[in-house]
Amino acid sequence: MPKTAAGGTSAQTPFNGTDWYVRLPDEEEGVLTCILATAEYCRETTEALGRSIARELQPGLANSLDLGDEESAFASVASQCLSVLVLGINTRLDACLQDMLRMRWDSIESPGDDSPYVGAMRRILLVEAAPRLGAALDRNQFGFFCDKLGRMFVPRFIETIYKLRKVSEKGTLQLSIDADSVRRLLLEFPRAARPLDDEVDSAPYAHYIEREMGGAVNLVKVMQAKPENLVDTFILLMPANAKTPTELARICELKGFTKKLQSELIGQYTRKVGGTPAADQSPLALAGSGTSGSSSPVPSIIGQANASPVPGGSSSTTATPLGGLGGVSGGAASNLNALKTSVNSFTRELASSMHIRGASLGDVGGSPLPNQREKPTLFKSGGLNFNMQQTAARTREGLAKMANILPGKLGGGGDRGGGSGSGGES
Repeated sequence: MPKTAAGGTSAQTPFNGTDWYVRLPDEEEGVLTCILATAEYCRETTEALGRSIARELQPGLANSLDLGDEESAFASVASQCLSVLVLGINTRLDACLQDMLRMRWDSIESPGDDSPYVGAMRRILLVEAAPRLGAALDRNQFGFFCDKLGRMFVPRFIETIYKLRKVSEKGTLQLSIDADSVRRLLLEFPRAARPLDDEVDSAPYAHYIEREMGGAVNLVKVMQAKPENLVDTFILLMPANAKTPTELARICELKGFTKKLQSELIGQYTRKVGGTPAADQSPLALAGSGTSGSSSPVPSIIGQANASPVPGGSSSTTATPLGGLGGVSGGAASNLNALKTSVNSFTRELASSMHIRGASLGDVGGSPLPNQREKPTLFKSGGLNFNMQQTAARTREGLAKMANILPGKLGGGGDRGGGSGSGGES
């Protein structure tokens, strides 16, 4: 049986270096699946044989018959075969991750199609491995294989993202496209392997991939955020176990921030998660400031919509279109502020995927609104050129996040949204 450089048939995290590699040619992979099928057949036969012999023995002797050790030996062989198969596929995929590291992420000019390393992953998984393994493994074996494959590959993919250097703004956009493509091809793997099996046990695998690769996609979206929105985007999108100053520092390093800026952002994060942030650093202040400090042409659409002073309150506190929540204080207000900043960041990210040729609102017809003379239009003939698939994916993700936040994070659902703001019902 093929083994790792350390002489074993399994490997433990972290998967550093190449000691865990198992180079498995197609011929040896076929032999390994035959050994697996034989071991599983022998285990089942031994179990059935034990029951048959026990029925022929006297009751006192039947209880002393135990073939458990023999069954365990065959089960161990089958388990080792599956482990080696997982290591073999991950060894091939590791070459793709190395190609990902070698890419010049700072020199990407026109993001759009999948990067070459994503195409190589698709070939390895969907074209080569899926048909062979789907035919060679039974349903339970294939479910076990998928689970181990995902749990070994996804953490290494995320760690590879952290190892990238000099990722430009367009580079992060391409990385976002790639991460979503990797997520989708991993989800397609069970169906590509067993297209006629409607009961293939891939639900736990799909749940794991959606959760963990969704975290990888969110990591890239945090990387796309401008420095002034980075902390709020980090708090909103990163999973709970990754919301730490250490992870934020790694992202700052990835973006190439100076030590001074890193220290300021980490301090801002500590203040936000440790208590009420200062007024000049609150998400509400950032949202209400529009695009100040940002080169994005997209206005701050949430902080300015239907803004009006709250009766009896400070003129700096605004009523919002979200059910009269302008006067909410404490945790609910903080979550509303984070939502505002998130939507602003999402809008800028969506606009960054649209390559808009210069036009002003005056080109659409009529006079431009005040302070909007230089903002682009999406409606001028010939003025829109963007990746439809990517934009649709971004829109779905953004709306899904807002749908998850609004009911539970703004101090109560719509039926408890106190006040009669412009978004509520009177």
